[in-house]
Amino acid sequence: MQRFRPAVVSGYARVLLDIADVLDGPLPVRAVATLGQQVDPESRRALREAYGVEPVDTYGASELGAIAWQCRYGDLYHVNHEHLFVEIVDDDGRPVPPGQMGHVVVTDLVNGLFPHLRYAPGDTAAMARRGCACGYTLPALERIGGRAMDWLIDASGRRIAPERLWMDVLLPVENMAGTLRSYRVHQAADGAVTVQMVPDGEIDHAFVRQVSDAYRGAIGPGVPVEAVVVERIARLPSGKFPLVTSEVPD
Repeated sequence: MQRFRPAVVSGYARVLLDIADVLDGPLPVRAVATLGQQVDPESRRALREAYGVEPVDTYGASELGAIAWQCRYGDLYHVNHEHLFVEIVDDDGRPVPPGQMGHVVVTDLVNGLFPHLRYAPGDTAAMARRGCACGYTLPALERIGGRAMDWLIDASGRRIAPERLWMDVLLPVENMAGTLRSYRVHQAADGAVTVQMVPDGEIDHAFVRQVSDAYRGAIGPGVPVEAVVVERIARLPSGKFPLVTSEVPD
């Protein structure tokens, strides 16, 4: 990236920050576009410092495409009205007023093969109570409470992007096929990491050791890592199921 000097960088905020950690200095670009996960205020600040511009975020889903995005003002999320009809509803499916968080429900308007009708991708958001700073006045989203994953911290205090800890990144996919129903990587407040695995059949000791060794290599020395087999993994109170969670203070 330092040699190529890109005009625009785009990707997961956590990955862009992971890259920024190893740059020799700020990398001046014309635009930073984030996607695929929530961008918290601290990540925004770090991205702005690393790349010299205010990041703009896109909210979407692989099965729906782009649902809403920020313009260059980095303010509200403009809903993709030509493509989708977006509702924000309560637990009973009733519309909530602007400014109030609710469940995102989407109907796509262009998919003639397999239309999604009032489809709930599992995220929460709030409709805006005002227009965007750019002058856009159609309905927009002011907050998005999407699926979130935490950083992990290694023994030196360095952040580890959660995307580095997906099991299919660390292990051959064929080793996982028919073996796991779900898993979660969790870091306790003392820094110790547990890889919880719900089996989809029999799991032998060799696979458990392979998982433990893979995560020890990814996280580095000095952090206790253990892979364990469990019957189930509870969702968060919000109903989300993040793959990577941490209790280590920011």
